Amino acid sequence: MAGFYTNVTLKNVAQEEAVEFLRQTGRAAYVSPTVDGLTVVYELECEEQDPEVLAELASKLSLYFGCPALAVSNRDDYFLSYYLYKAGKLVDEYDSRPEDPDPMAMQLRPRKGGDAQKLCAVMGSESPATEVDSILQGVYALAVDRHTELARALGLPSWSVGTGYYSLEDGRADLPQDTRQSLFRHTGP
Repeated sequence: MAGFYTNVTLKNVAQEEAVEFLRQTGRAAYVSPTVDGLTVVYELECEEQDPEVLAELASKLSLYFGCPALAVSNRDDYFLSYYLYKAGKLVDEYDSRPEDPDPMAMQLRPRKGGDAQKLCAVMGSESPATEVDSILQGVYALAVDRHTELARALGLPSWSVGTGYYSLEDGRADLPQDTRQSLFRHTGP
């Protein structure tokens, strides 16, 4: 689990809809089952950790479906970033350790972005924004720990944390015991 991964959580988009869009656009991806109206997309090109590629995919998905999309990137388990889109427009972004080549040097420096109220409102979270803000601004040894707490507070599926295209591709995805990897649909060659 963890290390490097990216994914995009879509709100109010069914698995089959996301699969069809990704196939039409020629993207190799896995798409999670839809749970509580949330579907997670794990796209191959995004795994290269290029923030522009991840943000572009989230924007396109959000615009096409007219839905909220939360794109997340965990880089080497030190840096957690997200891009939040609503109807194709960027409404919030966050980086736990901006512009720092040494991950150990930023433990107490302020984070970039992260509007907890917007994040909660757009994703429909019942958690108080103060709880989400403390997660965004808190000190965590590993980015996956921050992401785990954030996903819990936002009510995101557990497989939105620690899972990316490569971990699904090679069978290393840390999925809940009652979840079979065969429920994740593949879209590309």
